[in-house]
Amino acid sequence: MAYASTADLTTYLSIDTSALPDDAARMLERASELINSVCQNRIEVNDLGAEDYVINAVCAQVEFWVQRGEETAFQGSVKSYSTGKVSFNYGDAQALTLAPRAKNFLSTAGLLYAGASMS
Repeated sequence: MAYASTADLTTYLSIDTSALPDDAARMLERASELINSVCQNRIEVNDLGAEDYVINAVCAQVEFWVQRGEETAFQGSVKSYSTGKVSFNYGDAQALTLAPRAKNFLSTAGLLYAGASMS
């Protein structure tokens, strides 16, 4: 289930629906999966006003993928790797999997807090 709709995305990006990527619904779904994973599956729909932050985080993630390429979600800290005849090049070793704006929205909502406390 996507946390944001294509209508949310068009509002966030301030564009017309016709300007959305053809696979916007799929990207919203994937971005929602990433956001949920980063938040350690703690997102609940209608969660104490955090819903707007989650919607914006998902839209920010899609915007990031549209600008930088969705493959950035799969780039890790490894720049290149080879074994035998197989070789992988992940491009930018500093690539982010989570969009900076998405991280800001989630942080503001308190959804990145790990729950550590001092007793």
